[in-house]
Amino acid sequence: MADTTLRLYAGVPLTRDNLNFLNNFTSESQQLSVFGAYQVKEYGTGADPLAPIRRSFNSIVVDSPIEEVDNVNYMTFKNGSSQRYWCFVTDVVYESESSSRVYFEIDYMTTWYLSIDFSKSSLIEREHVADDTIGLHLVDENITTGEYTIRSTDTILDLNPLAILVSSSWNPNTNSDVVGDNYSGIYSGTALFAFDRITGITALNLFLLDVVADNKADAITSIFMIPKNLLPSFSDGDQISVPNSLTIDFNYNKNTTDIDGYTPKNNKLFVYPYNFLYVTNHNGLAAEYHYEYSSQANMQFYATCNVTPNPVVALVPKQYKGAFANFDEILRIADYPQCSWTIDSFLQYVASAAVSTPVNVAGALALGAVTGGVGAVAAVPSVVNAITGGVQAARQPNQVRGSITGGGNTGIGIQTFGFYPKTIRAEHARIIDDMFTKFGYRVNRLSAINVNKRPKFDYIKTIDCNIQGSIPSKDLQEIRNMFNKGVTFWHTTDVGNYDVVNAP
Repeated sequence: MADTTLRLYAGVPLTRDNLNFLNNFTSESQQLSVFGAYQVKEYGTGADPLAPIRRSFNSIVVDSPIEEVDNVNYMTFKNGSSQRYWCFVTDVVYESESSSRVYFEIDYMTTWYLSIDFSKSSLIEREHVADDTIGLHLVDENITTGEYTIRSTDTILDLNPLAILVSSSWNPNTNSDVVGDNYSGIYSGTALFAFDRITGITALNLFLLDVVADNKADAITSIFMIPKNLLPSFSDGDQISVPNSLTIDFNYNKNTTDIDGYTPKNNKLFVYPYNFLYVTNHNGLAAEYHYEYSSQANMQFYATCNVTPNPVVALVPKQYKGAFANFDEILRIADYPQCSWTIDSFLQYVASAAVSTPVNVAGALALGAVTGGVGAVAAVPSVVNAITGGVQAARQPNQVRGSITGGGNTGIGIQTFGFYPKTIRAEHARIIDDMFTKFGYRVNRLSAINVNKRPKFDYIKTIDCNIQGSIPSKDLQEIRNMFNKGVTFWHTTDVGNYDVVNAP
């Protein structure tokens, strides 16, 4: 008869739902030592041998009264040199005054754990990862994030100062026609004259008066506003040249400290959709920039624009999603103000008549000298008409050219990009963090199963478990089913304690 041994345990932190397993051992002797802390009875080692126990029995009678074994929940038995079986105790009932019947079922994972070959790849749905570097794990968890909260607000102040540009085919500074030029790579037959929006108003008004005085009021085709810092430096009234668009570079720090005041254990909470940078143009368009897609230590952008009567300022992320300048992720601001201006009617009349009226008067005087005054009298109506036209022009209101359009945000100082780093709220962050702590991340990858990546416990759930081993076919399938359902392997006997530090 083979030597059969049986050990009964109480308080083993494992249950029949097969959700948790102890694997803090690498040999059968270590396994017995780990479970030894829970042992209450041992049979078959003294003068009272046991008959062989068959796994198909599902129960065994032991020589102990019910009072001594009614609290046992786990057992192991071994017939001689055969496989050791580990079992859940499902019930203990009275058999006699000196004996009890113990019902059991096989714990397949614990029984065969040392025989499992994990080398083959399985399709893993969730697991505790070996490397929790921020941005390394981005598979969508498909869970509710709740409302977002804004950590802070910031704007690109460099885009707030505006300049006023006058597009004109006449240069009153040199009293000459302008020569066409390229502006941001686009040819224009007019030139651009720049004025500061605050300090350059007087100079702009004088510039317009000079153009009218030169009888070139129609030379001005448009007046518009544009960010001053996207232009070359200038003094008020300068003709500027902008062959290529200028840029402003700036950086924005990534948030890697907390989520609405909550410090997570799992770094996946620092990526989208739990933590990201929201940027708006304050006029109905916005973009979400994900910190994890930036290859730099901080978020990098540059702003640029086209220097034309309808300017559009573009915000371009740099070193983002693998591109040095990611033009597919551009955010734009248009709606820059188009300005109106006035033409002094009298000054325009005088300028336009300045050539013809003196000629008419001089001609009348010369004719009078020859004809004894008859020609002068005949020429007087031209003079009178000129004077009368001037009086009428003086009575006319100034002519308004152009019209004010756009610029709704300019008046309230938000014609720029606003940066709003957003996170989920602390309540949802804690809920999601607890889920990650217990069940790891969704990874959806083909890999060999590794249940020893964390110091305290490892969770793993497969879609198609592909473990092998010298294990009975039925038992092997049971173990595969457990992996497909989801299993937590504990490297400590403190099963169920998720408050421990379990970082990789």
